[in-house]
Amino acid sequence: MEFSIALYFASLAVFTMAVFQFRFVSRLKKTGVSTEAEVVDFYQAASNGIRSKLPIVVFQDADGKEQRVQLRDGAGRRIRQGDRVPLLYDPSDPKKAVIDRPFFTIWKGVGLAFVAAVFLALGLLLALNPEAE
Repeated sequence: MEFSIALYFASLAVFTMAVFQFRFVSRLKKTGVSTEAEVVDFYQAASNGIRSKLPIVVFQDADGKEQRVQLRDGAGRRIRQGDRVPLLYDPSDPKKAVIDRPFFTIWKGVGLAFVAAVFLALGLLLALNPEAE
């Protein structure tokens, strides 16, 4: 029973992350500015013991100012230093930016929602079949 409760809380946490991702991207799609950025470097970030290589991009904002932003979403091996990528950023805070590709704008949130649903389903299965725990 304790494990199914843990799965419920994990499901809630991941679902919350999915909601924040959808809201962030939805807000950027409505009020954000599209531009092109150059990947100038990468930095290492760790979350829950998992290390990720995340891009640092440079772009000109709508006012013509050069912005250097550490993106909070990785791009894996698909993006290399020197590549130009489509970018969507918040004009009131250019540090809030995302690569404007379907994985970053749509599929990340969908994937998080799917993981939340799997955790919830596993929790329900364990709750309905206490011998499995």
